[in-house]
Amino acid sequence: MVSLLFSISLGVGIGSQLSMIGKTYLPQFAGWKHGIYFKKYPNPMQKCIALKNYLQRGDIVLSDVFTSWVLPCITDVKVISLFHNSPLILQNFERLHDTMTFFISTNDRQRIMEKYRVSHVMIKKS
Repeated sequence: MVSLLFSISLGVGIGSQLSMIGKTYLPQFAGWKHGIYFKKYPNPMQKCIALKNYLQRGDIVLSDVFTSWVLPCITDVKVISLFHNSPLILQNFERLHDTMTFFISTNDRQRIMEKYRVSHVMIKKS
């Protein structure tokens, strides 16, 4: 009797867990329209890949550090500041300061653009 009660409880517990997991995660990968179908995986880098049409090798881009982190890998551009310190860039703290100043203070924007010979400014909206 105890083993039957335990088995039923275990089955209900596993079933409820699978049900909650399915309701939460399954809609991201599959849908229901005349049968079950799997959704196409959206590439998280699609927006950056699209920038290849507008940016050329050697362009200098000023952007926030999180956006700047991936740009050189995808578009082959140079960026002013990086999210992590690079041993190859000795003035990274100065570059980080200039990047933050550019987006905060309107008085220093022209000086910063001339200092790094910026060809593009990228503003992350979302």
